[in-house]
Amino acid sequence: MADDLRHDDPADAGFAASLPGELRAASAAFPGPSADLAARGHARGLQMRRTRRIRMGVSAAALACVAGLGFTYATGAFERGASELPAGPATPTPTLDGAAPAARVTAAEVLAVLKSLLPSGGSFTEEHSAGTGEWVDIGPQVLPGPFASVMYNDGMGRRSEVRLAVTAGGKVSGECPSAALAPDSRCTPTLLENGDKLVGISGHTHPDRPDGQKQWTARLVRPDGVAVSVDAFGGGAADKTASAADPVVSVAELTALVRSPRWAPAAAAAKAYPQTREGEPSRDVSADAIIRQFKSIIPGGVTVTEESGQGGYATLIADDGKGRSLVTITVQRDMAEALDGYMNCGRPDLAMASCTAATLPDRSRLLLVRRPSDDGQATVWQAELLTADGLRVIVSTDNAGRMPSPIRRNGPIYTLEQLQAIVTDTRWTKI
Repeated sequence: MADDLRHDDPADAGFAASLPGELRAASAAFPGPSADLAARGHARGLQMRRTRRIRMGVSAAALACVAGLGFTYATGAFERGASELPAGPATPTPTLDGAAPAARVTAAEVLAVLKSLLPSGGSFTEEHSAGTGEWVDIGPQVLPGPFASVMYNDGMGRRSEVRLAVTAGGKVSGECPSAALAPDSRCTPTLLENGDKLVGISGHTHPDRPDGQKQWTARLVRPDGVAVSVDAFGGGAADKTASAADPVVSVAELTALVRSPRWAPAAAAAKAYPQTREGEPSRDVSADAIIRQFKSIIPGGVTVTEESGQGGYATLIADDGKGRSLVTITVQRDMAEALDGYMNCGRPDLAMASCTAATLPDRSRLLLVRRPSDDGQATVWQAELLTADGLRVIVSTDNAGRMPSPIRRNGPIYTLEQLQAIVTDTRWTKI
C-alpha cells in the first residue's frame, strides 16, 4: 500500500552554467516586461509563502482552538503591513430593507480605537493594523481586517503585545476551552442579557507548556456570529519570549475593551463585507459541523465529551470504557493546490513519525501516521486524506486524553485502520 513520495529538488549544474548565455541569445525575441511585472511577482511570492504556511499551519491552528484563542495562534510578530497583501474588492452584503450598507473602517481607525481603550499612561510601539478589505499575514494564517496589534508599554518596564480582531461568520467560539485540553487555563463565561457571549480566559500561549508564556484572552461573540476578540501576551511579543510574566493588561480590562460600543462600526463592516480574498474560496468548515459529522461516522459504544473548536478544527474527548482519548479533527476545502506535492511521508513534520503513504483508487492521497505527542509522553495515531477535488480530512487520536499527557490507556482509542475508514467516509464530502 505504501508509496513514499520523498524527492529532492532537481539540480543540473550543466544547465545552470549554460543558462545565462541561452537567455542572452533569446532575449531579443521577447517583448519588454509589463508595467505591473514587479507587483505581480511580489503578489505571487506572497501567495506561495501563504501556501507554505497553510501546509504547516494545521497543528498551530488546532492548538488555537485548544487554547480558546479569539482569532489566531501566537506564531510571531508581523513581518509586513497589511498594505503589502493585495486584497480584492469587497462587495457589501445587500440589506433586506434597502438601507445603505455599513461603511468600511480604515486600518488607522481600528488602531486608534484599540489604543484609546487600553489603560491610560502607557505607550505604544510596533503598531500594525488592517481595515475593511485588507489582510494581514501572521504566521500560518492570513487574517482579514478589521485587525490591530500593538506593543503596549506600561511605563514601569513591563510590556505586552495586544492583538485585536473583529470577525463575522461564526468563526470564533463563545465557549470556554476544554479543561482536558487546557487544564491550566481559567475561564469565566457570561451570557449577557442581549444574548452576547462574553468569555475571559487566563491561559498560556502553548497550552502544553504551563511554565511558558502567559496569554490573557477576552471574546465577545454575538448571536449573529460577529465577534470582538483581544489577546494580551506576557513578557512582550506573542511566542517570542520565555518569560512567565503576567500580561500587562488584565483579563478584566480586556473584557471591558471588547464590550466597548466603539467597536460597533467595525462589527457592522465585518458583517457587511465578505472575508474571503478575491478568487480564493473559503476553506472554513464550522466546528459544530465537523463534530456532528464525526459522531455520525464513528463506531458505536463511544462516549463523546468536552467538544470544542473553531472554523476548520475541532477537538473532543472520546471514551470507550477503557480510558479517555483526545481526538483532533481537521476539515478544509479547496486544498489541492496548497498541498500539491505535500501529501507524502518525507515532509518535515513527520521526521520523527512512522508513516505510510498511498494513492487510493479514486486518486485521493492517504497518510497513516504513528508519532509521539508533542511532549513525547503519549502516542498519537493519525490518518490524513486529501481528495482529488481538494477536500482535506485529518483525524488524530492519542492514549492520554489531555495536554500535558498522563497516559490513560494502552493505545489510542481508534486503530489506524479505523482512522482510515473514518477519513475516507464519503459523508465528509457533504459537510
